[in-house]
This record gives sequence, structure tokens and C-alpha cells, in this order.
Amino acid sequence: MNFLVLVIAVLIEHFFDIGRYREKVNLATPYFDAIDGWFGKKSFFSDWLGLACAVIPALALLWILCAVFNDIFAGILYPLFSLFVLLYCLGGFDFQASTLPEVLAFHASKKFTVIFWFVILGPFGAVFSRLLSDLADTKRWEHLSGLASFISEWLSWLPVRLLCLSFALVGSFSAVVKLWFDQVLTGAHNNMNLLIQSVHNACEESDLDPIKLSSAAIRLFSRALLIWLAVLALIVIF
Repeated sequence: MNFLVLVIAVLIEHFFDIGRYREKVNLATPYFDAIDGWFGKKSFFSDWLGLACAVIPALALLWILCAVFNDIFAGILYPLFSLFVLLYCLGGFDFQASTLPEVLAFHASKKFTVIFWFVILGPFGAVFSRLLSDLADTKRWEHLSGLASFISEWLSWLPVRLLCLSFALVGSFSAVVKLWFDQVLTGAHNNMNLLIQSVHNACEESDLDPIKLSSAAIRLFSRALLIWLAVLALIVIF
């Protein structure tokens, strides 16, 4: 079921501009306001315990909503709820709207991370990865953003490497595979560097100007997404 929801979400994102709708339905700000009101002035709202206080309420609410939608009309509405959750979590990570290679790679890594964890854990994986990404970017709690960024980078570790490996099937195979084996076991801090280098190697060009490189990268990421969907389809079938 997660695969079908993912396919529908990809099609909706392709044909409709949902990013502007997410800006109108920004749940992160009121959620962070509520967390700040509940725990912001507490002495324990720091380090790992503070991060848990910021994450657990969202996952608990999601668990309740999943249980409710799973029981209504024999679970018929649950896929629609999962679709809404996935579309919301994917919103704002439109790599096709970026012209800078670094920004494009950042958005693509976040987008494929949400997709990866949605496939593995359903709505919980999508919300967990997106929430940590939003916490890492917020300036509200600097003492938590560093920890959230650390976990978010490691959540992207495997998706980024699978994404880079996908470039071998849609770009220069030998160049990408050689780079992949050289850097596959590097830490999460190397995610963006590996991703950008893989784009260069897949294009077989190291001197492209940023605009041409971004155009080439967009094509690579779009084709890689099709590769992911094809592989998932084979997994579902067999």
C-alpha cells in the first residue's frame, strides 16, 4: 500500500504545484509554538531529552490519527491519510525549482530521504525524517538544532548512497561506481559532497557552469526517482 501511495504522490507532485499549498498549511510553526509553550522554559528541555520532547508529541498524535483512520470504514480512508502525510512531508523539497547545484542537492537529499523512510516505516518514517529536518533548520532552539541536524544527516546516509548508486544506471556507470566504492563508507557529514561529486561524474563533465550542471542534475534526479519506483515495483511484485 505504501508503494501505491508513493506513486500517486509522485504523480501529484509532477502535475500539480503543491509547494504553494504547503506554505498555506504550515503545521510546523504552530507545532513548534505549542512545544515552546509546554517545554520551552523547562530545565530539562535541552540536549537529547529536549529533542525527545520536541519529537514524541508529533509521533504520538500521528499514531492516534493512524489508528482512527485505520478503523474508519474498515481502513478505506487510511491510504488517503497516508497520501496527505507524504505530500505534506515532501512539500518544500522541490529540486526542480532550484538553479544552484548545492541547493538542488540539498533538496533532493531531503526529498529522497522522506521517500525512503516512508517506504520503510510508512507515515511515521516520513514525519520523523521531515520533523528532524525542520528542527535542524529552525533558529528557535539552537541547542536542539545541532542534535536534530546530526540525526537528520544520518537518516539521509543510506538514501543518499542509494541515490548516488542510481546515477550509475542513468549516467556514466564506471565513473559513478568508482566514486561510490571510494566514498560509500564515509560518514554522514560527506552526504552532500558525495551527492554533488556523483552528479559531476554521472554527467562526465567537471567544468559545467552552475546552470547547465543544475539542468543535468535535475534530469539525473528525475530519472533516479523512476529507478527507485521501478525497483520498488519489482519488490512488491516478487
